[in-house]
Amino acid sequence: MRFCLLEKLVPLLVAAFIGADVRAADVAYDSAGDSVYNSGWKDGSNGGYGWGGGWMMHPWNTDFQSLLGDSSTNGVTGDPEADGDINSPRVVGGRAWHVVDGYAVRPFRGPLAVGQTFSIDLDDHGTRQFGYGVSVAINTSDGSNGLVLFAGQFYDPTAQYELAYRTGYSTYDYAYTGVPLTDQGLHLAFTRLDDVDFRVSATPYLPGATTKSVDVTLDPAYAGGLSQVAFNAFSNSPNLALNSFVNNIAITPEPGAGLMVVLSGGVICWRRRTHLERRTR
Repeated sequence: MRFCLLEKLVPLLVAAFIGADVRAADVAYDSAGDSVYNSGWKDGSNGGYGWGGGWMMHPWNTDFQSLLGDSSTNGVTGDPEADGDINSPRVVGGRAWHVVDGYAVRPFRGPLAVGQTFSIDLDDHGTRQFGYGVSVAINTSDGSNGLVLFAGQFYDPTAQYELAYRTGYSTYDYAYTGVPLTDQGLHLAFTRLDDVDFRVSATPYLPGATTKSVDVTLDPAYAGGLSQVAFNAFSNSPNLALNSFVNNIAITPEPGAGLMVVLSGGVICWRRRTHLERRTR
């Protein structure tokens, strides 16, 4: 073939890349195992790399605490596999982040771009208990919820993880993930598919478990501005089994990485055409 469609698209793709939102989130990672947290998980703690700032703690009342704890100790069953649930290191006696009567926020360096994924490990108590629910929310910079994954909600008709997503200025729709509540932990991934669509995937840390995903469409006014995560746990119970934990937060890949792959394909195609032309001359 003496021409390549991608060659014609390269100038357009370059222009799109140059005009892309330079405020997109950076690749980032952090875990409770970072040495920054050896003295505790506190307001302003800034472990890992690639984030827009340290953790910001928000108490609901004077009982608020932000702690490091062993995620294998919660729930009805504890940790029967003795694999450490979501701890760092992933062993019994490791550590994860835990809040009581409040929430913790970590900002990104910019909004999630198309193709980027924010991921987090969640280990809730695995039961529906009024007043001891927990949520992981992906929000805009002013704290407005965009995507909220709920666990342990008392009013749920079925005991599974539920997703609320913004459909308007003050409206939400809801979707069930199909993943039953578990006290063994699960891996969550929030991926921006295009301007308004997101995919939320959940993989329980259970033998033989499979990943289940749900796709949702957000209000355009919010979809492009999701730039922080909030972990909310409302509980002041002396019962340690009702604790909930998070760990291992990450953003991947580099903003624009997918587009660069396409551009590379165009260049390769152009080089192949040039090489073939030289051989036929």
